[in-house]
Amino acid sequence: MPADRTAFVSRLQAPMAKFIAAGVLLGLTFYVYIPARALWGVFPVLLGWLALTKRPQLRRIWLRVLLLLLVAGLVGLPLFRYLATHEEVEARIQELSTPLQALAQGDVRPIIANTLASMRLFTSQGDPTWRYNLPERPFLNPIMGGLFYMGLLVAVLTALPVGRGVWRLPRMDANASFFALAWLLAGMSPVFVTGPELSMTQAIGVLPVLYLFPALALAFLANLLLPQNGSLSRFNWRLAVGLFVPLLLFGGTAVSTYHDYFVTWANAPEVRVQYESTMVAMLDYVKENDAHVAAISTITPSWAHSPAVAQLRLDDSYDLHWFDGRSSLLLPAAPQTHWLFPGFAALPSALMPYLETAVLV
Repeated sequence: MPADRTAFVSRLQAPMAKFIAAGVLLGLTFYVYIPARALWGVFPVLLGWLALTKRPQLRRIWLRVLLLLLVAGLVGLPLFRYLATHEEVEARIQELSTPLQALAQGDVRPIIANTLASMRLFTSQGDPTWRYNLPERPFLNPIMGGLFYMGLLVAVLTALPVGRGVWRLPRMDANASFFALAWLLAGMSPVFVTGPELSMTQAIGVLPVLYLFPALALAFLANLLLPQNGSLSRFNWRLAVGLFVPLLLFGGTAVSTYHDYFVTWANAPEVRVQYESTMVAMLDYVKENDAHVAAISTITPSWAHSPAVAQLRLDDSYDLHWFDGRSSLLLPAAPQTHWLFPGFAALPSALMPYLETAVLV
């Protein structure tokens, strides 16, 4: 390897370079999704933890962590400047912040209710909608869920000074355990505010660290079962179990996840509705039949949903009218109108007489 390239690689591997790279990646997450803006807080929390528990380590890394946060802030600065001058683009945050507004007024009930409901997401009852998940499918299956709670206990007791002495986990670091717990809490904090509905995206920050806790439980169990003398020259049933069980668990999780999401979820009619496939088919019908005046029934008639899809598919020559046919019927003032009703927003029988003279096509 040329000398200049070797020097470049060495600089990339230097501690400061790693923290700068981490800061760049952290800053980019601000642009990805709103909940990512809460994750940066785990780093100041970690510094506070070190200030209370391990001052020597704090003195070694505090400057690097501050550099990481500074770089992340610089990367995210254009976004935050834009948002500061265009408050209207943050309408989604205003919609989701109702529990926080109630909390500011002294009403803690919405936050408590959403937090308690969100705790079931891990192993009991998941996101109830089809948009990002099988309805009510939790993050973890029962086996992984049990390991998750065991790993959570291991992490808590490892992080606490009074708990480390009773656990046979010499390779576990208290700071790493605390950081994982802080990450878990920060990643779930948006869900604690908004509740379990559509939580798969709100909880996106917690998903990378989620499987760390089952792994901690397996590490603890392996530490109890596997031989401690380092001799692996002959077959040992405990070693075989210690290697086979994690492969079986994570392999089984991979297979079940593939089936749930790439077979069941991807082919469910409800998912086609969520991602506007039915709406696109109706708009294609409008275009193919030159239906320049059309009244379209949909469960999302507001401008940001179905009408926005129409703007991507049709030009301005089409006079489209939007309504929710489950409870209403819109009659455009035109000599000829096409009405389109999808199966999920069909016209109720009580309104059918208004279309007695209509021609079914």
